[in-house]
Amino acid sequence: MGYRAAGRRGFNDLRKEGVGAYNRGMDTLPVVAVLAGGRSSRMGADKALLTVGGVCVLERVATAALEVSARVMVVGRERPAAWPERLDVTFVRDEEAEGAMAERSAGPLVGLITALRQAGGPMLLLACDLPLVTSGLLRVLIASHRAENLATLAATPEGPEPLCAIYTPGLLPTLEGMLRENRRALRALVRAPGVATFPVPVEYERELLNVNTPADLAEAERRLRG
Repeated sequence: MGYRAAGRRGFNDLRKEGVGAYNRGMDTLPVVAVLAGGRSSRMGADKALLTVGGVCVLERVATAALEVSARVMVVGRERPAAWPERLDVTFVRDEEAEGAMAERSAGPLVGLITALRQAGGPMLLLACDLPLVTSGLLRVLIASHRAENLATLAATPEGPEPLCAIYTPGLLPTLEGMLRENRRALRALVRAPGVATFPVPVEYERELLNVNTPADLAEAERRLRG
């Protein structure tokens, strides 16, 4: 696919080797940011607050995030009234970003910049609509990241997943340039200098299901049931 893998082996070799290929590094990070500011236009409802297996989608993602980091922030929305106290996360509005960003429409790029500025160091970024994601996948993603990389994006044979990725503040100039030029497609980051990809082991690929439509939501329920 032309992606730069986080290690030296090929994309398919690393996928098939599985988690053993990524068990040598750290498997936690100081900060995890969950982007939850989308409009959910294709779903027709606020997808972050929908349920899969009887549990709110955003709660599922936050639970997995808290298993790999003591500091989790949800970017792009206020704290829901019914948010469980056991999930100790911080809610950050996109509008807290600096300067002209506050006047721009919300989106993943704005959310990512907001999160990186708040984090102040390397962080794991997740979309709020990944109800099947587990700490197992997050740990091998974190372990795959190399200090010399500005970012490490999870990737499957379908392409990179920029909303399941490690980002560092060193990428901020690139991201801010994209915002100024109104280039908001985060998948384009795979071509940026210093950005690597992490070939997701086959056993974890099912977890990268984004629930953008009612059909996706039904598929998530089906996969959860096994």
